[in-house]
Amino acid sequence: MGNWGHRLDESDTFADVYDAFFDEYNSGASPEAATAFVRSGLADYFEDDDDQFDAHFALAFAQWETKSLESELLDKVAHFIESGADLANWEDRDADPDTLKKRSSALSAFLKKLKTARKSKKRRVKPKFDFRRDKLIELPAPDGRKVLTVEEHYARGAYSTTVGYLQWAEGGSGTSFCYDAQGVRITARWIDSQNLEITVEKGLEFEKRDDWTFFFGDKVGIQYKEV
Repeated sequence: MGNWGHRLDESDTFADVYDAFFDEYNSGASPEAATAFVRSGLADYFEDDDDQFDAHFALAFAQWETKSLESELLDKVAHFIESGADLANWEDRDADPDTLKKRSSALSAFLKKLKTARKSKKRRVKPKFDFRRDKLIELPAPDGRKVLTVEEHYARGAYSTTVGYLQWAEGGSGTSFCYDAQGVRITARWIDSQNLEITVEKGLEFEKRDDWTFFFGDKVGIQYKEV
């Protein structure tokens, strides 16, 4: 458990539960499905003597924002606040009087908000598509007109594929090969401006688009070599 302030959302537990709920909700899950996911996946938070308070507060707030607040959960949160159970927990963890006073005010304001119906559901936020490229090779041809690039592609933090392509200074480009084996050793060299040699690990299975590629008559032959 970690709190960095008296406010309810200034807590690692609150943040974990709230974020887990909205990760599911923003991905299309109903509030009820997001709630079930949180209660199952973060069950330890809801059962821990310290974490249970912020865990229930976070879930109640997420449900309130999605207009799905369960009456039983509201009653439990109200009990934690009105009985002084949350403040007693803070006292047990050596909170000073000034902090307890601020926490008490924050709890009262929070409960008042939960008991006031929200006008509309919080809108879903479309998850950002996390995509990145890690460049393995960037090799200009001797004529300076084109460049071979080999990249590993990652989506949502996970490796997806490796792609090799040629790009011309005039704007043309074309994929030459691809494979789905992360971290494979690959090297390349231009034999001359029209011939390219690509060396890969022996046994690698990859898709070759062609053994040559061209742009406006500038044709490049590609040789593949295994070592």
